[in-house]
Amino acid sequence: MISSNHDKATPIHGFHGPDELDEDRDKARLWIPHFSPEKRTAIQDIYKKIKTAQGLDICPVLPFPAADPRTADEDAIEFLDEFQDWRIDARHILHAAQDDPLDLYRQILTVHRTRERVFEGLQGSQTILSPAGSKILSLGFLLAALDYDLPVIYVESTHYQLKPDTEESMKLLHLWLLGTPYPDDTH
Repeated sequence: MISSNHDKATPIHGFHGPDELDEDRDKARLWIPHFSPEKRTAIQDIYKKIKTAQGLDICPVLPFPAADPRTADEDAIEFLDEFQDWRIDARHILHAAQDDPLDLYRQILTVHRTRERVFEGLQGSQTILSPAGSKILSLGFLLAALDYDLPVIYVESTHYQLKPDTEESMKLLHLWLLGTPYPDDTH
């Protein structure tokens, strides 16, 4: 599926934006975007919207492990200018399993909790999420946002164009979020 983006970065409906709460305005910002080459322009638009004079720490998400082991490297090369212009340290890259949203969810929560402890007693820290590209990884972003009420900024797609898929590229994902998957009826 190919999407065409709207030209404005906004919070996802139901999530607050980074500047909506007064207590968040002066906090040190950490931005966790999914660096997806198809959404490069959208990522650049989001960066322009959320950067501040105090700076912006960035931990980009790249898919690894992935179906194609080169995906993370190829995506990083596509964003080479951003890595340099935005001064992103390669040690800050989050590698998340392409087919496991809970892997990304756990990584985001670990980074967020650690950063909160570091900035406790100072100005505080705010973690901003930007899902882009893979719908499976977007689930990981949204689960973390729901757990910790984190702001989620994205550029909305205005329309989609279906591209033909082969059966090999179509994979189902089953994710059990709550409750007992198989009730014990042996009584």
